[in-house]
Amino acid sequence: MAAMSDLMRSGRTAAENAKAHANDEVIDPTSSHFPPFIMNKPFSEKADKIGLSDGEMISLNAEEAVKLQKMQSHLNDNVSGDLVKITLFKNWGDTQEALLLHAKPTTVKQVQDIVKAACKYEDSDGNKGIKMGMGGSYHSWSAVFPDPGGLLINTCNLKLQECDTSDGKGRIDFDEDEMRVTISPGVTPAELMNFFLNNDICFESDTIIANVTYGGTLSGGCHGTGKDQKSMSDEIVSMKVVDGAGNLRTLPPEASRDWYM
Repeated sequence: MAAMSDLMRSGRTAAENAKAHANDEVIDPTSSHFPPFIMNKPFSEKADKIGLSDGEMISLNAEEAVKLQKMQSHLNDNVSGDLVKITLFKNWGDTQEALLLHAKPTTVKQVQDIVKAACKYEDSDGNKGIKMGMGGSYHSWSAVFPDPGGLLINTCNLKLQECDTSDGKGRIDFDEDEMRVTISPGVTPAELMNFFLNNDICFESDTIIANVTYGGTLSGGCHGTGKDQKSMSDEIVSMKVVDGAGNLRTLPPEASRDWYM
């Protein structure tokens, strides 16, 4: 979760915003009737299905399928809700493909449990741990996703640890006194834009594409809408992260760089 500042008032009332945007196409990431390129889910839905059947896994890679089934069983024994599935992952551009484990948690506690369980895993050869990576809309051509046989944790449905949030959905919280917004990593620019319009606030500059997630936008150093604008990560004033051991940490601006090494 990231807390971001440099918010500003748009200078319009909610009614004026509604009038100004009356003819615009309203972007609702939860709606199924909008085109795929402005929705929250389509970029990642290839790896968000229930999972592959035994026959599908064996036809792809029988030896790897057996290993994945053992890891899946271990993880689901230690995480509530049988969250971990086996799937054939593909990124948005179909440039990467991998048979791997996939989980889509909704709470920070579930993320912690998954990471802790992955750290405790040991295979028959004595190799410890499961290699993990995060993903949202998978809108990257770079090799930033887990290798075959790894674990991909999708953040699209993840909520903030706090339940009572400004958006009423547990995903976006706004501190009007500090002019600061806190968001879940799975929030998209489309989702945040709708919240901003309803609350008469905005960033000075935001990324243009509407259906990526801020988890990837912020960690990737993505830029705003002009060469003289800050990158989106420059807006961060603090973060809550789950580290590689499953611990929840809060990183203030003055956090030591040694922590990241």
